[in-house]
Amino acid sequence: MAETIQRKKILVNLLVLVAVVFAAILVYLKPDKTTITVKQSFLREGLERCKTNKQKFNPTFTENRSNPRYQLFKSKPVLIVNATIIDGDGTISSSKQDILLENGVVSAIISSNSRESSKLVARGIEIIDANNHYVSPGLVEMHSHVGICTQPELKGVNDMFELMYPVTPYTRVIDAFNVGDPAIEMSLSGGVTSALILPSANLISGEGFVFKMSVPESLSAEQMLVQYSGEAFENSFRQRWMKMACGENPKKRYTAREDAPKSRMGLGHLFRKTMQQAQRLKDEQDLWCEQIYNGQLPLSRYPENDDLDLLVELLRGKVLSNAHCYETFDIETLLRHAREFGIEINTLHHALDAYRIPETIKNQPYNISIATFATLWGHKKEAFQGSLFGPKILEENDITVILTTDHPAIAGHTLLNQAQIAHHYGLSAEKAFASITGEPATALNLGNRIGFLRKGYDADVIIWSDHPLNMRAKPLKVFVDGEMLVNQPLIEGELNDVSDSIPKVSEAQLDLRKFEGSGTYLITGITKSFIPGYGNSSQSQLLVADNEIICFAEDCSKLSIRYSNIPKLELQNAYISPMLTSLTPSHGIAEMALEPMTGDGVMVKALEMSELSSFRNPSNVPKAKYGLQLGSVHLSKAFNSGTGIIITPPFRGEGQLFVSGVSVAFWSNSETLENVKDEVALHITIGDQGKQKEVPTISLQFAALKEMLLNNQDTDNIYGKVLSKELPLAIHTNNKDVMLHIIELKNTLDLDIIIVGGIESHLIAHQLASNDIPVVVTPWRCQRRFWDERRCLLGVNGQSTVLKELHSAGVRVALAPDDDVKVRVSLQDAGLAAALSDIPIEDVMYMLTDAMNDIFHLPPTNNNFFISQRNPLDYGSRISVIIRDGVLTKIYPDIEPNNNPFIPQ
Repeated sequence: MAETIQRKKILVNLLVLVAVVFAAILVYLKPDKTTITVKQSFLREGLERCKTNKQKFNPTFTENRSNPRYQLFKSKPVLIVNATIIDGDGTISSSKQDILLENGVVSAIISSNSRESSKLVARGIEIIDANNHYVSPGLVEMHSHVGICTQPELKGVNDMFELMYPVTPYTRVIDAFNVGDPAIEMSLSGGVTSALILPSANLISGEGFVFKMSVPESLSAEQMLVQYSGEAFENSFRQRWMKMACGENPKKRYTAREDAPKSRMGLGHLFRKTMQQAQRLKDEQDLWCEQIYNGQLPLSRYPENDDLDLLVELLRGKVLSNAHCYETFDIETLLRHAREFGIEINTLHHALDAYRIPETIKNQPYNISIATFATLWGHKKEAFQGSLFGPKILEENDITVILTTDHPAIAGHTLLNQAQIAHHYGLSAEKAFASITGEPATALNLGNRIGFLRKGYDADVIIWSDHPLNMRAKPLKVFVDGEMLVNQPLIEGELNDVSDSIPKVSEAQLDLRKFEGSGTYLITGITKSFIPGYGNSSQSQLLVADNEIICFAEDCSKLSIRYSNIPKLELQNAYISPMLTSLTPSHGIAEMALEPMTGDGVMVKALEMSELSSFRNPSNVPKAKYGLQLGSVHLSKAFNSGTGIIITPPFRGEGQLFVSGVSVAFWSNSETLENVKDEVALHITIGDQGKQKEVPTISLQFAALKEMLLNNQDTDNIYGKVLSKELPLAIHTNNKDVMLHIIELKNTLDLDIIIVGGIESHLIAHQLASNDIPVVVTPWRCQRRFWDERRCLLGVNGQSTVLKELHSAGVRVALAPDDDVKVRVSLQDAGLAAALSDIPIEDVMYMLTDAMNDIFHLPPTNNNFFISQRNPLDYGSRISVIIRDGVLTKIYPDIEPNNNPFIPQ
């Protein structure tokens, strides 16, 4: 093989020599030396292209390699001792290890307290005692828009979309990457050390690049590349990546452009047409090279077209493709196109339907990785079949699972949480951790440098507070190329180990569903109560008779004998909790946020269509109770996940809207319109998201609000009820300064005000507490995506959280999801909030239940609770029983009720 390659090199060099001699002869025969020089130049350049056409990027590995990026930092050697290594394949070292970071690489890994370790210690280099903490490679993000969607998302620095046409393979992320994006440091603080940054939206979007999340002093984007070599960017031989997309994204972006596709059929045609153009160019190039190799000197330059260069390289197998594709039929179409043109689809991104067609994916002549989410689903049709068990099912079918955030769709610094949630729902611990380290590194063809903690790899290293798949895990020290960029003190005391996955439900447990509908029963094995007024003991029993609690004590047997043959559920380590109350954007009002026909409709869209008269007329204020639609997939999943009462205002949708309308409170499993409360609160937005046509400034929003209220004093309409405090005013805002004006407004008009959002409320926590203004925090974990939340607390790298600051200041706080897709994981998200905010779980449970009920003045409901196996706010917990109005409503409820119309029953 080597001899064949050597012969080809000799042949090509001889041809170059022949070309040069030929050009020299022409110079002698013809006086126009300029023309001859140009010919000599294009022959040489063309021959160089011919040489490289078949050269694929083939990374090599040596334990004694050097790191070209080390010259940028020249960090001092560091020896991490007494570490428990968790590698990029998820395996854990059986004994303590010492790790030497030197010259930007992991230069040694040896057993702690060994002779070799003593020699390293004797060198006098800096030593960090990990004290048995878990130490891992840096996290690798496979799909992010950090640097091209700068935060806050001002128009001047949002370069994620190139919308000149649906096909833009000639665009390159490197040309737009902003080293000043604060999300770079944010991602690093969450443990992400490398990320593939991709362009977005188009059928064929362009070229992505893998960056280290470390900005050099030079502020050079090129020097942030993992493949930085010290040479000029144009001269570097490197792996290349590209982005494609199927389905809704490319179909919806160009509706106003006449020559752009409006259907999947049109997208398919445009894809084939473009690839045919690229194939013709490749054939022309191959013919040019063939003529050279056959001794024929071409009369024209080597054929090139910058518009198609990336696709020609894809056809040559030199570019790794990354395809955004959700639906089963979109995936099949993409794979059909790939076969037609002889290309490979290396990674399917998002791919929430992939778990439904594992055989289709496995039956390709090459391996396909699935870069997906653990939590995202439901906001549009192509995401509506997403399953929390998708990663687990893919693993069971031996398909590579990679977890991503698609930052800013999900905050980049929460990548670890995606792996944790996937493990909670059944993905093995090894594969869950590999999904954010070794698997993406390997899929990127960079598995020789990043994603693993082994000798010779880049010194991208994390020391964790606990096992990374534990809810309490935080990156305490993060190194990039051996330079420590996150430096928090190591936590002393016992470390938390990996959390469990949820237990499987046995046939015997499923058989207990025959007792559903019972109003008299006995439940044993309760070890913890979150219900006010019901104490805790090591073993409690719950006796309910005729829908009423008769006994909650260590032993209810004396009372239970009064009731013959009552159902008995014998549980173990069970926790009893009130049903959650959740404020949601559109539960019960819209099934899919991006499909208006699936619900009441979208307020912003109605405003754009001029179907609403002025909001100053109280008769025009919509009430959500009239748009309520029950029995939806979202609501079923919410109920089976412990969320009983839903508060939802009219659905505002994406865009700017001042007055949303009046919310309704209802049971998530309700089949009738007998709501908990028909009119809960008037919801308005003050801040940037409230700047609609009639009130384009914040000052006009406050002026309009005062006018609406005062003009309706002593009336029985919506605004009159708000002024008389009969109806609370829920003001959605995140900006600290807006909240200061809200405090003044409350004191001026004596209103019952609730702040919803409150991302910057920590800055004025004591003022809010002293003025008794409650805050419904949504979300508690922000990412500074917009201007009105630029000062939020991230909860990483030593930062506090808004929940902790408000809780400490004595503010009345409730906790709500900022997105409908998060309602079904409310318990896990709240548990994470408790762990990372260092708040007692009892207090966080109160924020999810009674605090929400009190803030919105909901009427009391009795005997509504759920019982879980283990702490419901911890990973590995599963709901065993749901009781509504004292009735055994659900026993071992399905996490994903089978009422999705798009999945065959």
